[in-house]
Amino acid sequence: MQRGSLLIGWGNPLRQDDGIGWHLAHQLQAEAGHDRQVLAVQQLTPDLAGALAGCRRALFVDAQMAPAGTPAVRMQITPLPAAAGGGRPFSHHQTPQALLQLSAALYGCTPQASQLLLPVTQLGFDAQLSAEAERLLSQAIALARAWLEEGGDA
Repeated sequence: MQRGSLLIGWGNPLRQDDGIGWHLAHQLQAEAGHDRQVLAVQQLTPDLAGALAGCRRALFVDAQMAPAGTPAVRMQITPLPAAAGGGRPFSHHQTPQALLQLSAALYGCTPQASQLLLPVTQLGFDAQLSAEAERLLSQAIALARAWLEEGGDA
């Protein structure tokens, strides 16, 4: 039986803002339930294909490097194409698209998938998010929480 929603936040929490997706998922894990699963991972790996096959919809959350001085970017959840190309199916450096392809190949199904890319600028060696990323994180959590709530079982 497929669950409702799966949120996968990833990034390296020891590389400052690169870990913003991981931090988001880590903070939302307490809100997971029967129809909601939240995973905080450092990288996308092939074993996640099974979790994708077990849900109706998935949201991938990650950092996206933005050049310093870039004006504020409006955060939005965007759909991922069902059959995106590329990727090495058994690599430790997966993309969301490659994981969706692997889920289809191994399990015969893929969820409706979207992504939330959070613009960041600080990728130093530090376990703390920058002040800008902290502000962005609170907004992103609200957006991700709304996405989780809209996808619950009726």
